[in-house]
Amino acid sequence: MTRTLRQYPPPSPPPSELIDSYFHADYVTQGITLRLDAPTPDLNTWLAANNCTRAILITGWNPFSQELPLAENEQRNQALKRDLEERGLRVLDAVGRSRDAMAWEEPGYCVLECDEAVTDELLVRYSQYAAVVADKATGCSLVWHPSIRERLPIRASFS
Repeated sequence: MTRTLRQYPPPSPPPSELIDSYFHADYVTQGITLRLDAPTPDLNTWLAANNCTRAILITGWNPFSQELPLAENEQRNQALKRDLEERGLRVLDAVGRSRDAMAWEEPGYCVLECDEAVTDELLVRYSQYAAVVADKATGCSLVWHPSIRERLPIRASFS
């Protein structure tokens, strides 16, 4: 059973600079770089090689972009990994990193064949604004935290 995480209040939408940073970042896992602002040409080949049609990239770091000490971020990511493994999900290491002036990098996980309901549960439990979705039908996009989803832009890069 995973440890209880410190909970954070439901978020207000992130500032526009942070939204732009998400859309202009690289999300890297097992030999592929996913982008939200350009197509990922090898996406469907990569998904097929991993026997899935949908994957998400998510982290436990910096809940709602509130910077935490390294030790607490590492503890949150370890809790996330245990949670994913306890659910029997297939997990790969991943990292998200900015290509802009905000200069951030956060380790996390790529969860193969993770459905929408589990994605929402993870966003809420780990207090994350968003997860990256790689989908055979729709390409790469962000899925926002359920409490702010209706107020934020939906942009996708089609493969």
